[in-house]
Amino acid sequence: MAKREPELQRVTRILDMLIVLSHQKLRRRDLAQRYSVSERQITSDFQVIRQGLGIEVVSTDQGYCIKTLPSLPSVKFEMVELLALLLAALAGSRSPGVPQDKLAAALERLHKALPKNLRQLIGPGQMPLPATPAAQHREHILTQLSEAILRGWTVEMEYRPPMRRSTLYSRLVDPYALVPYLRGWYLIGWCHTRRAWRTFKVDRIKQLRITRAPFQRRAEFDLGEFLMASWGMFEAGDRPAEEVELLFSPPAAHWVAEEQWHHSQRIEWLPGDRLRFTVTLRVTPDFVRWVLSYGGAVEVVRPDSLREQVREHAQAILARYSTVSAPVLENGVAAGVEIEPA
Repeated sequence: MAKREPELQRVTRILDMLIVLSHQKLRRRDLAQRYSVSERQITSDFQVIRQGLGIEVVSTDQGYCIKTLPSLPSVKFEMVELLALLLAALAGSRSPGVPQDKLAAALERLHKALPKNLRQLIGPGQMPLPATPAAQHREHILTQLSEAILRGWTVEMEYRPPMRRSTLYSRLVDPYALVPYLRGWYLIGWCHTRRAWRTFKVDRIKQLRITRAPFQRRAEFDLGEFLMASWGMFEAGDRPAEEVELLFSPPAAHWVAEEQWHHSQRIEWLPGDRLRFTVTLRVTPDFVRWVLSYGGAVEVVRPDSLREQVREHAQAILARYSTVSAPVLENGVAAGVEIEPA
């Protein structure tokens, strides 16, 4: 007895067929090859589309097509819900890789749905990001990865790691999730080469091929737990979690206290507007860079390994700038530097 196809996989295929056949004609064998199923399964899918969804699949000399898709019913939103959608869409317009033309159309519709006085107050929204070659490549890769994740297909990629501009690595990866972080997008997946979970920056994927080979999702993977295990997007390898204690001086202390940086963080105000910040995590390069971004306004109390990393970075910065000629001093003050009156 043949194993029954997972329902989600079939629903995903039928939805994709609706989109594809609405703008091109394909023969039954082409559809079977596209989705790695039998022609008999495609015939069964046509029955679902015709009888279950009430959408007519038309047979032509060039193949099958759908002449018209039914319009979606209008949806009513409460004002707070509409504003939440508008804010989310505006945030998406600042995220490279989101299809800007489609998002601009969605923003315009959301904006027109607002009451006139509120529409004038909010304004038309942001200009879309420029469609540079890099942005177009990112959007193309994201579209492919989204399809592979939805269908549960392994991908083959040509990947260029950081600091190795001339080196390309070929990797087979089971894609699990796409996550936006700062100004980039990241793929989290199971790497067949390393036999471990890995995070890949989408911009470093130079070529991508969907193998159409299905993979069995690992039950132990939880995106929330994966992201909480470290600071930032990149995994910490086999490093154990450590308790980190940092002391922040003002005004950095107030900037740090305003945000929820990690689920394990604890803050304590000290005399002199100083802030004790403790967090339990695996120390990653992302976390070290975050600490360094506060310069002299932060002191690492523990662990010693993190203190040593920060000290080495500080010495490297000092060594680099010690070779630069000092600016001409006027009355003991660097030229061009303004001193506020006491």
